[in-house]
Amino acid sequence: MHLLTRGIATIGTLAAGAAALLLAAGPAGAAPAAVGPAAAVPAHPASAAEPQAVHVLTANSPFYSFHDRRCLDEDVSSTTHNGTKIQVWDCNGWSNQKWTIFGDGTIVNWHDRRCLDEDVSSATHNGTKVQVWDCNGWNNQGWYHP
Repeated sequence: MHLLTRGIATIGTLAAGAAALLLAAGPAGAAPAAVGPAAAVPAHPASAAEPQAVHVLTANSPFYSFHDRRCLDEDVSSTTHNGTKIQVWDCNGWSNQKWTIFGDGTIVNWHDRRCLDEDVSSATHNGTKVQVWDCNGWNNQGWYHP
């Protein structure tokens, strides 16, 4: 299955039955081993405002690049905020590299509970910035795999 941002561009592959999401950021190679979910699962950011439960698909797992086995990483070199950049970094097990995928398509970072967000402050295009932002339910924070 491919992980897409509302049908715009493929950003990765989810191995069947794996607990880790593996990003194909470069040439295909051997897939890293699946990483099991942590014992604690963060609450969905919108769950306090919404009465219905949101299903957790993958809990507190890193996203790995097939190319160099680095992890998808929220930049914590300074205080995080809305608009903090997402990058790849050597995997270190820190909370800024752990992500939870919810059944409604949101992908939430364990570090500050912000959502993976396509920057829509201007027209989107190939190369549009991916960042974290307070979860708000907009479709630029919804990611899916067909």
